[in-house]
Amino acid sequence: MASREIRWTVRATQDKLAIYEYWTNRNKSTLYTEKLESLFNETMKIAAIFPFVGIQTEIIDVRI
Repeated sequence: MASREIRWTVRATQDKLAIYEYWTNRNKSTLYTEKLESLFNETMKIAAIFPFVGIQTEIIDVRI
């Protein structure tokens, strides 16, 4: 099976970092942030294997 590349948009990266910052500040720990990072990575692996699982956007070959 061919490998696919998942690319985060600048906005998505900024949002993800804001989420991490929120939870790190709220919990005074990075434990939950690390768990979120793991969940994001696992989701991206699934998206790479099943690229049509997301919702099609107006941009060709871009899904959310």
